[in-house]
Order: sequence, then C-alpha cells, then structure tokens
Amino acid sequence: KTLIYRNEDTLAAGKSLVHLPPADTIVIGDMHGDIASTLAIANMLTRGDPELAQVFLGDYVDRGPHQVDVINLVLLLKATHPERVTMLRGNHEMPTLNKDNGFKTCLDRQFGKDDGMILWHLYNRLFTQLPLAAVTWNNILLVHGGIPEGVTDLREIENLPRELDPENRLSFELLWNDPVETKRPVHFRKGARGGAVKQFGEIAFNEFQENTKITKLIRGHEEFNDGYRYFFDDRLLSIYSSRRVVESPFERQIKPKVVKIHKEGTVTIETLEPAEIMT
Repeated sequence: KTLIYRNEDTLAAGKSLVHLPPADTIVIGDMHGDIASTLAIANMLTRGDPELAQVFLGDYVDRGPHQVDVINLVLLLKATHPERVTMLRGNHEMPTLNKDNGFKTCLDRQFGKDDGMILWHLYNRLFTQLPLAAVTWNNILLVHGGIPEGVTDLREIENLPRELDPENRLSFELLWNDPVETKRPVHFRKGARGGAVKQFGEIAFNEFQENTKITKLIRGHEEFNDGYRYFFDDRLLSIYSSRRVVESPFERQIKPKVVKIHKEGTVTIETLEPAEIMT
C-alpha cells in the first residue's frame, strides 16, 4: 500500500500528457505479468547510464503469471527514480478489463478475497492517475494504443480528464485504437476489437502528424512475433516487450523488443536477449 500511495501523490501532480526532456530514453511496450522481461528492463535502468530514462507504454497487468510482481517492480522504479521513469496507462489499467482478465484473480489468490478486493480498488485508483501520452524533446509521441479521431493539437491530450473507466472518447481511443495498412485509403473505421474501438489508416495518421507536428509515433497494444512492426513508411512503430502471449488454449512466444530514442534523435530497436532475462 505504501508503494501505491507514494506513487499516487507523485502522479496526481501531473497532466495527461508528459513532456520528456532530452535524454537517452528506453520505450517499453506491454509487459502483461512477464517478470523476467521486467527485471531485464530494470537492470538497464539501475546498472547502466545514470541519466538513462524509461517510458512504459502500459499494460503491466493481466494475462501473465507475475502481474502483481511486475506492477510493483515498475512502481518501485518510478518511486526510486521519479524523474527518469514515466508510466503511461494502457487499456488493461481499467477496472472493467482487469477485473476479469487475471489481475483481480491474482490479488485474491495472493492476499485473500477481502484484502485482494481492497488492493484491486487501490491499484485502479492509482491507474487513474497515470498519464495517457508522452511527447519527447524531438516530437516523438508515445501512447499505448493509437491516435484519437479529431485531435488537432497535443494540448487537447494534455488537458484530458483522468477517469476510472475512461468515458471521454479521446481518452478511450488513445488507449484502444489500432493502426491499419490497406490497399484502399482509410481514414478511421470500426476496429476489429469491436465496441467503440477504431482503426486508423495512413490518411488519418498523415492529418494527425501534420496538425500536431509529431515526427513519429511509438505505441504498444498489439503483439507481433518479432516484437515490433513498422507502419506508414516507418513513421509509426508498434512494440511488444513481453516474451509470451497467453491465449487459451495456446501460448505464443514473442521476441521481446524495446525502443531506444537516442538523445541526438535517432531511434533504434533493441532485443531483450535471453541472457539478459532472469527466469
């Protein structure tokens, strides 16, 4: 509880869009309870360059076997290095999703149903304080999901309300939307995930990029076997940092990736090598 309260106070002072200062910065995709990958990422921060920054794109919980350990380790990194670690919110940091996708079950199993329920509410209250996006010194936008329809200025994201279950359309789409490449030009269309989720094509991305002046977008939210995929002539990069995807009754192995934004502006993809991952 102390870890939750300590971070809640820090996060409450911020806005929904974080402005990142110049620094070598590691961007991390979905973790989903993979403690081995999270430990490897923690080692980058604690054993390397003392000025290295890290941005987590969300989805710390659900699915994997060590969800509580993962979120607590990332919260510890944030509490210990508040200026170097940025935690964004993913769509699984919503109570409507993490109630039935594993996180609440893990808390109940580890702490008992009564304490598990209390902790579940505390974690989700903390998740409400997580920012929805970050923008680097060289105008690279970092989000969990995708671009929301209708946004023409990043200040619209900066001032978004913080909600337990985001009902604001822009907040929801930042957490949920997906890019799509098609032969026929696409703006926004109904997404494959159902509900209010949208897919956005290159036309929509071009408009968003022109209006907001971003140079690139890096996001998580989707898993690819190689751990990453480029879209729209390499202007959008999707990454995944967990080693596996648990999809009953199958489990897929992933080659987990992180992205390094170098202080001088270049962007490189880095693999979490097995030797770096503690199992």
